[in-house]
Amino acid sequence: MHDERDLTRRRTLIGAGATSASLLAGCLGRGEESTGEDRTTDGTETATTGDGTSATTAAPTTETPLECRGDPTLPADAESAENGAADGSTDADWQEMELTSVRCADPFTIGSLDPPVVVETFAVWCPTCSAQQQNMRDLEGVTRVSLNVDPNESRDIVREHAAGNGFDWRYAIAPEPMTSALIDAFDGAIVHPPSTPIVVVCADGSTIYRSGSLKSADEIESLAAEC
Repeated sequence: MHDERDLTRRRTLIGAGATSASLLAGCLGRGEESTGEDRTTDGTETATTGDGTSATTAAPTTETPLECRGDPTLPADAESAENGAADGSTDADWQEMELTSVRCADPFTIGSLDPPVVVETFAVWCPTCSAQQQNMRDLEGVTRVSLNVDPNESRDIVREHAAGNGFDWRYAIAPEPMTSALIDAFDGAIVHPPSTPIVVVCADGSTIYRSGSLKSADEIESLAAEC
């Protein structure tokens, strides 16, 4: 009888020891691998599939908006300012005056963009301008630029306006020399936001200018087709 009890006790202890060893191994394994995935130094992840093989996938990345990747047509050392910069020239040279994107501080010029370029001058406080920008949202086959001409509106105000309305094209603030050049090239209405001015810049630098009323996406595309 005593021999049978001793044998049973030994079997119980051996079983408990095996269970403890398994639990310890499981705890150690969790410290090294909790999800079946290994992250490598290059940012990729290796996951073990159901059949025991491994698959490597790239870690998710956040893509930089196209507008914020830099303009290859501009010199690498081009400087940018909060409200843009300009060389002081007038007339058609406004197309070569440097502007700065309110989203990412990248410099660009109207002349460096893919034509035809639709330039809309506006102010955040102007409801007619916002309606015009809603129409610009539907434009196809053109490059869009909304150019703020109110010296009292900061880069942050313009950026919040664009982001809050879901407008995803280029927004910039016209520096004073560009404002003067635009008036010289067109007329005073170009800097009067409620006039909803629109300038279409063609590939050869020529322009088509309209102001005084809201323009639909179809009307603007028709103007661009005249280039």
